[in-house]
Amino acid sequence: MIEFQDISKVYQGKAGEIHALRHVNLKIRDGEIYGIIGLSGAGKSTLLSMINGLEYPSEGAVLVNGINICGLRFGELQKIRRNIGMIFQEFNLLNSKTVRHNIALPLIIAGEDKAVIRDRVDKLLQFVGLTDKAEQFPDQLSGGQKQRVGIARALVTNPSILLSDEATSALDPDTMESILDLLKRINRELGITIVMVTHQIRAVQKICNKVAVMQSGSVIEEGEVFRVFSNPQQQVTKDFVRTVVPDVITPSVCRQIRMESQENYEVLRLKFTGQNALGDLIYQVNTKFSLKTRILHATVTELNDQTLGILILQIIGKPEQIAEVEEYIREHEVQCEEVKCQYGL
Repeated sequence: MIEFQDISKVYQGKAGEIHALRHVNLKIRDGEIYGIIGLSGAGKSTLLSMINGLEYPSEGAVLVNGINICGLRFGELQKIRRNIGMIFQEFNLLNSKTVRHNIALPLIIAGEDKAVIRDRVDKLLQFVGLTDKAEQFPDQLSGGQKQRVGIARALVTNPSILLSDEATSALDPDTMESILDLLKRINRELGITIVMVTHQIRAVQKICNKVAVMQSGSVIEEGEVFRVFSNPQQQVTKDFVRTVVPDVITPSVCRQIRMESQENYEVLRLKFTGQNALGDLIYQVNTKFSLKTRILHATVTELNDQTLGILILQIIGKPEQIAEVEEYIREHEVQCEEVKCQYGL
């Protein structure tokens, strides 16, 4: 397990103190894929770098498998680092060395036996799908293939933890998806804990179990991906989530509603989860109540193997009828809130 205990990090800048991290407390359990997301400058990469001792906190403790790595002697820290692999946005490959040599490099530096190195590298080349690229050089590879080399190199020491620092940010969407699939496979088949720093909410949506949202050095929201994405509390989280789980109507739809609607109405946002996502609630509403409904927006999203459905519905009728419908919806354990029809918010 990885644990951050009341972590703060302060740098001394020309204009005074810079607070990169402010009292961060997080627990990342073995076997999780944990996403840390936020805008540039939120403190994500600084926090990640503390797991392998590339950065140290000004205050607090960083525990890796129960060991506080802050203040360890170099030799002790090296033992911890051998159990932690890391992949980067810029790949960090040696262009003058072959793919095979790049992957083998950590074992070569450690003085491992050549036969052991060859066997380990061959297995990893097959695992990441690059067996036919073993003797090529990085400049001959695509961006996705370079990242696969970087992943294989990070795995060559058989780590139990893999750190990913914006590892998919430089890739096109299709390649990003394939790398995310590979990371999920690494977690599933090798049992490796993955900590992923990213500003790409799609990466968190696709493979993470847990997520922490950071802003200005603080964790402002944290928990299971499904819970955070289905009911975000902070505006930064809402803005991120809406890029992959749209839950607003457009300004043009709002204008059309205001121009057309002369009768009394409300616009409701409904969130369906679990079994409710596949139910027939709207059919029941239309059958049970004497009013009009119009669907303005609908989306279904899968989050960590769970289904989230979002429906924005215009209900036209008398105020007391609309109130009855809202109560009926909530009785069926569907989240329901009024949407003010102004610029889609």
